[in-house]
Amino acid sequence: METNKPSAGREEGLSEKEPTGCKLLRRESGPGDPPAMPCIRIAACDARSHEEICALLAEAFHAKFHTLLRLDHRRTAQLLERAWPFEQTNGTRQFGVFDGSSPPEDGGTPLGTIALKRHPDSLKGGRQDFVKQPDLLPLLREFGPVAGLRFAAGMAALTYEPPAGECYIEHLAVRPDCRGLGFGRLLLEHAADFAETAGFGSLSLHVSQRSEAAVRLYEKAGFESVRTERRRLCGYLLGEPEWKFMIRGIRKEES
Repeated sequence: METNKPSAGREEGLSEKEPTGCKLLRRESGPGDPPAMPCIRIAACDARSHEEICALLAEAFHAKFHTLLRLDHRRTAQLLERAWPFEQTNGTRQFGVFDGSSPPEDGGTPLGTIALKRHPDSLKGGRQDFVKQPDLLPLLREFGPVAGLRFAAGMAALTYEPPAGECYIEHLAVRPDCRGLGFGRLLLEHAADFAETAGFGSLSLHVSQRSEAAVRLYEKAGFESVRTERRRLCGYLLGEPEWKFMIRGIRKEES
């Protein structure tokens, strides 16, 4: 995640090519379309939205987290917030969809989010942000040994380290009451723009084979399935043993 406030200018530790400012999008409703919010802002997340991002992830992936942790939504969100404190390092960038009717300086409530991860060699000396390596002992004390150990094992089972030149989508989530408004598609396009501007050759992700709606979304966004991976530990902990690895090539800008 970001450790700086979103701004229209260059942020510390980033390549001059990296997009960092917010993007305002106006959505019009057509015949038969659901009511759309008049203005949407896609921006880098900062510390102000971290708690709400964790709550959004807990809600969006409720079934998986409940199978993994056996905790309710509130406790799951608290565990994510404790395990993934905002100011750490890793090379992950977090973006969110916000209601554009509120000014950027007010932060706003995230309606959806996407996290992008890149290989350390891709950072070109820039600072790395948001390492997802939880300090296990405090989690065991606060949430109990079962939830703490299952969380650590589940995150390890889902870990993927992208090679240099590949930008990896760690997660994409939209608030349940905001689904069907096209926010997932907009976040994917933002990720593709980010990857292209930052010089990556491809954008990749894993998705559970059982998540048919998500697979269709990614296919419509230009992703192709490269292989299906059978992950025994994910099957045991999450009830999701088969995962598709999908990839989308990035069109390079003409110089």
